[in-house]
Amino acid sequence: MLPAAGAIAVIAPFSTVLVRAIGTKLTVAAGLLIIARGLRQVSASSTTTTYAGILPGLILLGVGAGLTIPSATDSVMGSLPSGHTGVGSATNGAFMQIGGALGVAVMGSLLNTRYQDKMASTLAAYHIPHAIMQTVLGSVGGALAVADRVGGFLGTALAHLARSAFISGMDLGLLTGACVAIAGCLIALIALPSRTGIKS
Repeated sequence: MLPAAGAIAVIAPFSTVLVRAIGTKLTVAAGLLIIARGLRQVSASSTTTTYAGILPGLILLGVGAGLTIPSATDSVMGSLPSGHTGVGSATNGAFMQIGGALGVAVMGSLLNTRYQDKMASTLAAYHIPHAIMQTVLGSVGGALAVADRVGGFLGTALAHLARSAFISGMDLGLLTGACVAIAGCLIALIALPSRTGIKS
């Protein structure tokens, strides 16, 4: 994740310049579109994708976040009277934490559901003992551990299935995140003011 963090560190200081040039609304919308593009790029991963294959998407995520977070925070703070900036900052931070936790929960749930569905439907015909099946369905790590113990052709096939199911679930979660980012972009274009300034 270092490229994403590095991109945020590089781009964030320039977000204020962009806000002055094109306004808050367009800066936040552009950042969200870039985030959506980054998530879409990473969501195209397969079991053969290398780190280099997802690197552009990680960088795009950082660039988008570097534009969006400071601009959106400035928009919130700029809409408040000076006497309420402390409460506004705390509220903004709380909503960012809630949004992050909700995003992880939803994307993780989609990943897990897709993974379990693919594994269960493929393995249903093999009458695998319940305890082993629970381990396989519990996590990709559990499935790979079982595959390692089984060994041979069956172990290799199980490991390939587990990796494919995990990647399929990850791709679904990331693509959903991209759709949410696009929806956020539209909301920003509709609801955010073009310019914000600190109220007295």
